Amino acid sequence: MNILKEIKETAYLSTTKSEQYRRIMRIFFNEYEKMNFHLYKEDILNKIEEFPEFENYTMEKLKSDLDSLVDWGNLIAIQDTKKVNTIEEFKNREYRYSMSEKAVIIERMTITLENIHFESGNLSTNYISRMIDNLEEISFLFSRKESTDSIYECWRIIQEDFKQINQNYQDYLKEFYSKKSEELMKTTEFLLYKEKFINILKNFIKNLQKYSSKMEETLKKIEFQMENEILELIIEKEFEKQELNLNNEFKVDESFKNRLRENIIGKWQSLKNWFISNEKRKSEYRQIMNITEEIIGKIVQEAFFITQRENWGNERKAEYRKFISLFIDCQDIKEAHKLASHLFGVQKIRHFNLKATNTVSSESSVYDEGEGKNRNYMEYILESHNRTYKPRIEKTGFEDRRELKERLKLEYKRKLENDRKMITQYLNKGILDISQIDGEVSAEFRKFILNLITMANLSSDKISRTEYGQRYRLTETNEKMVLKCEDGDLEMPKYIFEFLED
Repeated sequence: MNILKEIKETAYLSTTKSEQYRRIMRIFFNEYEKMNFHLYKEDILNKIEEFPEFENYTMEKLKSDLDSLVDWGNLIAIQDTKKVNTIEEFKNREYRYSMSEKAVIIERMTITLENIHFESGNLSTNYISRMIDNLEEISFLFSRKESTDSIYECWRIIQEDFKQINQNYQDYLKEFYSKKSEELMKTTEFLLYKEKFINILKNFIKNLQKYSSKMEETLKKIEFQMENEILELIIEKEFEKQELNLNNEFKVDESFKNRLRENIIGKWQSLKNWFISNEKRKSEYRQIMNITEEIIGKIVQEAFFITQRENWGNERKAEYRKFISLFIDCQDIKEAHKLASHLFGVQKIRHFNLKATNTVSSESSVYDEGEGKNRNYMEYILESHNRTYKPRIEKTGFEDRRELKERLKLEYKRKLENDRKMITQYLNKGILDISQIDGEVSAEFRKFILNLITMANLSSDKISRTEYGQRYRLTETNEKMVLKCEDGDLEMPKYIFEFLED
């Protein structure tokens, strides 16, 4: 079974003559719904001619289109020998046409696509209640060794309800997160629907908690052994039905039965995952509850912003009316200027930058500093405010830093020599056990030891090198110790350093 092979039955939906093909198939589907399964080409032509766009449609065109639909597997042609009255009619092969099973499914799909804008998600939890009843019924029937037909029927209803509740909540979320809904939430009309939305979502959460918890308990009551035996009964029943299915294109053998078992067990596991959480993942219904609570929060927040924006606009209008009345009451333009500076602030601002004043008086001003013969002015270089502006850099030669490099080099060599002396001071036959150090050590030695520990822990084998090139192995024990230093005591694990080279 190749699930990725071409589906020829859908070819009529996207060809240059799709209009004719789709009209023919819709006529067949409408008659199929009326239990009229077989049509002659004369009947089809009469129905097509009822549509004004097919006035010039001929029998020859219809025969060609019917042949194409038969080749694609949408129609099944059956020769009608009863209608043949002459040899000429027999040669022309009078046929009755009927829809194939796949064609019926495809036409139903096209009708669903045509009406998709008129459908809406439904947050109903009644499906869960019915699923609980059917699960309990399965357990009861199995315990009493009832017929497999009753158990299978309950299983079929559970699967239909489970599929419906999945589809409904996904459609509802898709509808809520659509661009149209997001635009509506930013308008004042949304306030009219806010309470209705919140009530629907709160009732959904309440019922989901109630029924989902009960569903979880019902699923957990079904023991593992009982679960496997029930699933085997359902698999056997489904296998029997497939054997009796005359339209089945696949060979019903043991391989088909294994695929069937995998499919049914997968559906059962999906049902359990929807309601039962585990250590690795949350159940689907708990995630739905979190998403729904998030939606409620978003609705409340958007409604608050809309209300605040409306109130802010009303308050500003009232303020402007008050300002206008104050300006009307002014006696002259000077009084109006004073009122404007009070209401709106200074319109033209000048900034002054100066050094520390010569006086400590709080009453002196900038203007006082500039009076007299000895004005203490200062120069202030203005620079461009353009972000792309870069000041010109004067070209200079390179500074000779050989002396600085030599000094730093000597200091580094002295540090390495000091490190070597510190190690040698506490070394015993190539082993440095820091717990055996008596007395206080310098802060430099403490930093040196901690650096050795850090470098060794970076490698998986705990082997590293000191800065002067000596290899060592670090061993950590479970004991604790206190390293006494000149600037305080350090509590740390007991480490032993084994130096591998002289």
